[in-house]
Amino acid sequence: MSEPVGPSGPSRRWRWLLGVSLALNLLIIGAVGGAILRPGGPVRGGDIDRSEMRGFGAPYVRELPRATQRKLFRALRQQGQWPSRADRRAAYEEMIEALRAQPFDPSRPEKLLNAQAETVAVAQRTIQAAWLRHLTEMNNTQRAAYADRLEQRLRRTPRKER
Repeated sequence: MSEPVGPSGPSRRWRWLLGVSLALNLLIIGAVGGAILRPGGPVRGGDIDRSEMRGFGAPYVRELPRATQRKLFRALRQQGQWPSRADRRAAYEEMIEALRAQPFDPSRPEKLLNAQAETVAVAQRTIQAAWLRHLTEMNNTQRAAYADRLEQRLRRTPRKER
């Protein structure tokens, strides 16, 4: 018997259209997934800069030399003012348990959030004190140069406003 003449599956045009459709779908899924999964999550609220959400002190520390930044945060960890990764992970796991608990007790997540907030507050006070000590060790020229760098950082236009 003879073989049938012509293509036995979808035509080239249909295969090409399906390929383009798949590529577009993957592009859209990738864009949405990237927006959701990027550090800090999707941008919401128009003019809120994520760096501002981390605290007003972030630019102050960011403009210090890297070695000084490392010194400040090393002191924070050594003083026991910041929990280890394992401790932070355990706190998150405890929150997940609290969220899944049946019956749900809203006081449990509230207590966990309050404990986390206090940890952050203690760490912030510790960093602030170390930052102020560092500033008092600077001479006038160094402090003026630091102020110039800080001013430049604060005047930069965030990327999303360009």
